[in-house]
Amino acid sequence: MYELFLTAFVNDVDFDNARSILSSYCWSDPNPRLWRVLHFTGPAQPKHLAKRTNINGIRPAPDPFMFGLPGAELPMPQAQAGATYVDPAWKDFSEIVKKQSYIVTARYQVSKAIDFGGGGGGPGASQQQKPLTAMPGALFWCEIPDPASVAGGQSLVMQRKKIEIWDQLNLPAVLAENEFRYRSQLVEESHDVYHRDDPLLEFSLVRHHALPASFSAGRPSEPLPAFESLERVDPAGKWTLWVKYHVRDDGAPEKIKAARDALLKVRDELAPCGFDFKVLDRKVYDTQLMLQRKTPAMQTLGLKQSLGPGHR
Repeated sequence: MYELFLTAFVNDVDFDNARSILSSYCWSDPNPRLWRVLHFTGPAQPKHLAKRTNINGIRPAPDPFMFGLPGAELPMPQAQAGATYVDPAWKDFSEIVKKQSYIVTARYQVSKAIDFGGGGGGPGASQQQKPLTAMPGALFWCEIPDPASVAGGQSLVMQRKKIEIWDQLNLPAVLAENEFRYRSQLVEESHDVYHRDDPLLEFSLVRHHALPASFSAGRPSEPLPAFESLERVDPAGKWTLWVKYHVRDDGAPEKIKAARDALLKVRDELAPCGFDFKVLDRKVYDTQLMLQRKTPAMQTLGLKQSLGPGHR
């Protein structure tokens, strides 16, 4: 899948106005959501996913509107309905990480009323949900955006390859047994609006909250602390506006061009409303890890530490 996107920034005092404008533009109501976002660092040396026994996804329900059409997925027989489901995207992900190590994210949708307040006697402490291993989460991998445009300047519209594997159980365990190490976590606050006439066109107002230091060390905390104890990553509370368009078929340049044109049209139509989309360095979005190589000095002296470049 390809993701093309524009980026702008919205001050906290302008948030309500910006959300109202986007809702009117899309003829659709915003969908406010909270996400628990866990960051995992891949192994020092790239390798494929050798251990897959814990992979267990929730099988997607077949689309009832597709029944009877060519290529439609038929309902599962009752005997197979409870069988382990492995999303085909896991194979694609394994092929990618065997060539290059990355930082990946595991995302869980959470509720302010239920999932926050644990460990401090908050209102959600007695209503905590299942452990993360038993909750459906999503694995996200993103490539560094494609290089600057042919014209020589950095493109306003970024485009990158992306993998999203939704509704996965045991996600932290699968990553851990394949040598992905837990790195950090954030709480993401988002307000998403989808265009009524083009559902592939998505607008997201996003900002992030950091957990207290006592909840961030070692491993993902369970449960989350009170929401009021979180600290905004940006002290001013500024929001990032993402305007995204997804192209499912990587090998369809005409669809990628159409998506780019659609985003530039959005840029032009929202400009009178004060949205100022920024040209950013593509390295801001780089999730690749530098390889830890053995130098001749290491091989000769048997040193444990690397004399070459390590992880970023």
